[in-house]
Amino acid sequence: MVNTGSVTQKPIEIYVSSPWSKRGKSTVPMRQDRRWVFLRSLIKKVIDECHSRVHASPGEYKLDIRLHRLRGRQGMNLLLTLRDRIERADALVMDLAGHNPNVLIEVGMALAMYKGESGALIILKPKNEPWPSNLQGIVYCNYDKSLRRGLEDQAGFRAALRTRVLKVAKDRRMLSAQANET
Repeated sequence: MVNTGSVTQKPIEIYVSSPWSKRGKSTVPMRQDRRWVFLRSLIKKVIDECHSRVHASPGEYKLDIRLHRLRGRQGMNLLLTLRDRIERADALVMDLAGHNPNVLIEVGMALAMYKGESGALIILKPKNEPWPSNLQGIVYCNYDKSLRRGLEDQAGFRAALRTRVLKVAKDRRMLSAQANET
């Protein structure tokens, strides 16, 4: 059942930050970026799991989840745009592959906004790459050099994202009382 109440709920927003793939000196268009396509499909599976869990529970619900690639507009407002999107994000998935300086700046912004403590920040890190700093206490998921092989069966990543999405849904009363108990 879908809740048809007149109150419009704020959607659950998931933002993904990862290095942009390059072909020569040019950045690959987003739809051709294999890393983005893979992460997007994996996160969509988690979103589908959330819908299935909620749908199997008794009661009404309206689960509105939106997935975006974290990126800003070029120019003077780039950092402002990124800050606003990070602040608005209910879940942030950030891939530290290759120590991309832009992703590291975004991680720093998210940490400054207490996204780590709230459970909203999920960091992905290649297993053989060291942490780019001595930050302690940050939750992250390691994966093999092959992103596909390393994350496809990574239950910890899926569970962390699913738990975060369902918590936000519960807090926003997108789920009925019975569905909240799952």
